[in-house]
Amino acid sequence: MTGSGTMSWQKAVAELAAERGRAETAAAVIRRLGDAGAVAMAELTYGEGKAEADAVIDAFTIALAEGRGLDDRIGLEARLGRAAAARAALGQQATELARAEATEKGVVLDLLKDVLPDLMTALGVLWTRWSEGEAHLRETIAARLEAARWPPFATTGEP
Repeated sequence: MTGSGTMSWQKAVAELAAERGRAETAAAVIRRLGDAGAVAMAELTYGEGKAEADAVIDAFTIALAEGRGLDDRIGLEARLGRAAAARAALGQQATELARAEATEKGVVLDLLKDVLPDLMTALGVLWTRWSEGEAHLRETIAARLEAARWPPFATTGEP
């Protein structure tokens, strides 16, 4: 996505939703396979990532509702980076637990390196596309952003 130079708001929101999905999956694995200490550490890391992701989504939602641009793109990029870093740490922890459970060796992907460029592109798209269309389009984008929020740690992995 980053190579094309352009991204629709739908794809940008999809990137945020994908990040949520990755965090949920990692948290569910840790809750299932980790001991009490691992689960507690994961809950802290997840909470940090969730708070950062929620702050980014809140900023976009407010800007959409008010029909204006974002006030602090650099700050939001930093928040998005911290959310991705927290999710990457969860992913690594989940991978290590799953590897130990399966007693197999595997390759731990550098998730932050792989995902952060697309997340930064998504942030840029949402930044530049906030004024696209009429109020109903902004409402649609806001609803999709809301759906990209990370759920509470305790509910991850539940049907």
